[in-house]
Amino acid sequence: MRNLIDFITKTNNINGVSFVSLRGYESSTSGEVSNVTFNIGANLYGNAKAKDLKAMQNTNANDLFEDFTFENKVIPFDIFEKAFNELYNSFVNVGSKNIDGTTKVQNNWSKGQQDAYTSINSGVKVHNEKNRLYLHGLVVKKDVIVKGDFPTTNKQKKTICKDFIKKQMDFKTGKFRNYIVEGADVLNLAKTSFEGTSLSIAI
Repeated sequence: MRNLIDFITKTNNINGVSFVSLRGYESSTSGEVSNVTFNIGANLYGNAKAKDLKAMQNTNANDLFEDFTFENKVIPFDIFEKAFNELYNSFVNVGSKNIDGTTKVQNNWSKGQQDAYTSINSGVKVHNEKNRLYLHGLVVKKDVIVKGDFPTTNKQKKTICKDFIKKQMDFKTGKFRNYIVEGADVLNLAKTSFEGTSLSIAI
């Protein structure tokens, strides 16, 4: 897993946006195997969130509802409008989330969290005991090698409306994904700067 050790070394001081490629990444939930390229960097999620909020401020539920269809099923406007308002408020009210999308650490267990993880930058953190690397970034390319198993779920009407709104408005925040890579010795972080704009990791 030398590639992962090199990755930790090179990304230790990333300040801007950089491309990361994972080759042969297998989803633990669906079994899908893919090659994926995404961006990590300072406040990337915060910038995407600001753009999505601005887009919502420039439209309204009535305009979007005119183009809304779902398998010939009728969903009333009041549910659609509630879905729109909840999405809007999720951008305005951060609540239990930090601006980068991670969960806020409560004071009564923040020390434990600090001991458990080493944060490298806004898109990379390490679980110190499990040697587990967490990556959070904006997906720009994905090539599926092995199709996964995605069971059909019966979504609530409001969730269906939210999915439509996100797709119709091409939300940037909806293109962020979390990836977990395990098995590397990532406890000792090298204090070197990142050079270049892309890294490729073979799993």
